[in-house]
Amino acid sequence: YKVNLKSIFLACVTTCIGFLGLNTTASPAFQDMGNIVSLGMVFVLVFLVGVLPALIYWMPVDGRSNIPALKRWSRRYLDMILHERRYVMIAFTLIILAVVGFYPGNVWNDDPKEYLDEKLFTRQSAELLEEKFFSINNFTYTGKKDLTLAVNEPEQLAQLAKFQAWLEQQPEVVSSNSLLNVIYHWYYPDQPTDWNAINSQTFVNLEDNAEIILALLEEVSLANANLDEYSLTVNLVNMPSENFLSFIGRVDAWLSENAPELQLERTGLMSMFISLSKDVVISVAYGTAAVFAIVSIIILMGVGSLRYGLISALPNVLPGVVVYVGWAYYNGEINMPTSITFCISLGIIVDATIHIVNKYLRGIELGMTIEDALKYMIETAGIPILMTSIVMITGLFVLSFSLFSVNQTISVAMISIFVAALLLDLLLLPVVLYYFDRSRVSLKLPLESQLRPSLDPAVND
Repeated sequence: YKVNLKSIFLACVTTCIGFLGLNTTASPAFQDMGNIVSLGMVFVLVFLVGVLPALIYWMPVDGRSNIPALKRWSRRYLDMILHERRYVMIAFTLIILAVVGFYPGNVWNDDPKEYLDEKLFTRQSAELLEEKFFSINNFTYTGKKDLTLAVNEPEQLAQLAKFQAWLEQQPEVVSSNSLLNVIYHWYYPDQPTDWNAINSQTFVNLEDNAEIILALLEEVSLANANLDEYSLTVNLVNMPSENFLSFIGRVDAWLSENAPELQLERTGLMSMFISLSKDVVISVAYGTAAVFAIVSIIILMGVGSLRYGLISALPNVLPGVVVYVGWAYYNGEINMPTSITFCISLGIIVDATIHIVNKYLRGIELGMTIEDALKYMIETAGIPILMTSIVMITGLFVLSFSLFSVNQTISVAMISIFVAALLLDLLLLPVVLYYFDRSRVSLKLPLESQLRPSLDPAVND
């Protein structure tokens, strides 16, 4: 209990910090998820420190049957790793260099319809709409204007026509629809719309038909019930999110330069969603950097050594880096659920590193040689970490069957990060510790004369 208390406390704190990092995002949903999980980790710490020891005391567990076999397996495993340590280092180095060196790059793209599985009717309907008509990528400009007066202002209608003419010349635009469409087809029902030909003289005696035109505008939802607001909807081709934001920025710039008197304001669910997505991706990047800095400081304080603190950073940073680089080959697109995985996984995968390094340092404190300290580390921390990783990966694997792609994305990315972290902790970290500390000489008696028949110092305390 005394040996493991510090590691348990640090592991729970770093997990809380990883999830609290979601509060830096612009999404209240991710903020709530981070706060709820962090609160759960507080109860986990209370249970581990206050309740679990009492339960073990009153209901002792006989685990002697499997301990010798597990210890023999872990010793053989470490002997093999250390014997092939050069090949392990070379293999990991080549894999990391190959993955990072040929990094094709991720692009930011967030399509809300892709949040739903292809089996769902809603997703199929949206894709059919895109195939037959236009995509769900659209936005609306609204104008504050008394329409009972607007229909008597042909100059402003001509300005609006100029704007629509420019819009429909853009390759991204499928169609646009505004009050001008209703007015034009009322006057010229048999003629195709020619926005460039519209001027202040196009609509003669407009005020004589104002009542009918206003009723039509309200009927087709291009004006509100009070007739003091009208809308212009722009339907676009399907395009990446970055191109969407670039296009609406171009449209806003054209309006400011050529038709400021229209005083149009842009709205629309797609526009808000993509803007939110970009804010979340950017904000979570800063949040992840802050989480990494805080977690690194906590590890340094917990380990009590800059040397081992820097070594501990290796298996914590590399999994996320390698997986995000690998994500470029697998999918190549970063969206909101993808962006948060590194932040929350960082607080989780660091738990294993904390336990492993602390067990190794515990062995060194007891005067073990490097090889014996590494064996003790694998025996006391490696096997539990392997078990807990399998449990977490299994739970996330079940989540990958969700029809909501946010769950699928988080599941696939987290499983990949956990597997990479497990390999780094159990394969690379022992070799790195061996190379960094191979000049160390044990200050006490050999391990065999100190700890037989048990390698666990907790038993001897």
